[in-house]
Amino acid sequence: MGKNTKETKANSSIGGGLLVEAYNQGDWEKILSICDTLYNEDDTRNVAIVYSEALAATGNFDESIEVLDRKIAQDPSNYYIFQSKGNTYSVAEQYDSAIYYYEKVIEMKPTYARPYVNMGDIYERIGDNQHAVASYLEAVHLFAGNGFKDEVYMYCKRILDLDSTNSDAKEYLLLLHNSNH
Repeated sequence: MGKNTKETKANSSIGGGLLVEAYNQGDWEKILSICDTLYNEDDTRNVAIVYSEALAATGNFDESIEVLDRKIAQDPSNYYIFQSKGNTYSVAEQYDSAIYYYEKVIEMKPTYARPYVNMGDIYERIGDNQHAVASYLEAVHLFAGNGFKDEVYMYCKRILDLDSTNSDAKEYLLLLHNSNH
């Protein structure tokens, strides 16, 4: 390994640490600056996903989608890239496109709860409480099956805020309560 390769790896490692720090702080401008240096076509660290999120957060939706489309072309089986594309469309308030990509994620990985949560959030924002509740219930079912009690509790409460008579949410909360005693 030559000196330049060592320097590149060292810079990438330092940049990666700065990227994590900036991401945790929600510093999108810093993320863009770091990603401009770290992002390339051979993206084994998935910097593209963080880069596209920062682009979307700063209003650069078309560029965010372009980054994700290049990533999808490299790995069309990576459901998380499709999730990120749905997230970009959601931030851009292009809800039909966001839901399309979340449904694609569900086709690819039916045990992943996040697209259901994201669709529930969209339906809630547009005032379609029936679909919001149905989406959140799907997420709750998956969270419960994987032992994520905090998420079950949180989304059952959200369901009951939308539909105070929802028997499924009440049942999950009762099961949670009984399992804690």
